[in-house]
Amino acid sequence: MNLRFGSALVCAWLLMVSFPGYAESTPANEKLLTALASKDAAGVEAALVQGADPNYLDPKIKVPPLPMALSQKQPAIAALLLEKGADPKAELVYKEMRIPSLILAVKCDDPSLVAKLIDGGADPAATDHYGDTALTSAAAGRQLEVVRVLLAKGVSADQPDGRQRTALLWAVKTGNLPLVQLLLDNGANPNLASGDGYTPLKSAKKGGNKEIIAALRKAGAK
Repeated sequence: MNLRFGSALVCAWLLMVSFPGYAESTPANEKLLTALASKDAAGVEAALVQGADPNYLDPKIKVPPLPMALSQKQPAIAALLLEKGADPKAELVYKEMRIPSLILAVKCDDPSLVAKLIDGGADPAATDHYGDTALTSAAAGRQLEVVRVLLAKGVSADQPDGRQRTALLWAVKTGNLPLVQLLLDNGANPNLASGDGYTPLKSAKKGGNKEIIAALRKAGAK
């Protein structure tokens, strides 16, 4: 998943908040947006204390505060927003892109934040515009502890992305034996193939990782 558009959004936001009256908002909401754009956690907290809406949707940017903070990889700010009632299901929508907050949180590599979002009501099966899920994104990013949290929260180990690639297949492709074993221990099917016909074992053989091949075969891979 490419998050370079996040920088473009921030730049646009900074230009808007530089001019008075850029949006019909309360002073507290204006302060919130300004603090978010500059990654100012103290400023965000102050704005929230002053009554800023943690779900305020600026009519020009149209990005809720939570996904904006997450797209900038600011987990501390995201946690503040959640504590004040930010919607954990909020999405970042920009042109053709649509990314749930949970998938953005995965990119922050903060297991506790991922858990907090799910506990607050975020859909662990939500997909982005590519069909990626939180689990497949975490596996592709080699984020063992995030994957562990997602599995503990009840996410199916066989949950696929938009091209039918499972977390196990991603773990194999990245050569991550501990992640492969974690997924197998949590019931991942070692024989599920991707949309282009690759099974975990076929991918492991292509990569030449003998330990992963052995682990897959022990789990019944064919």
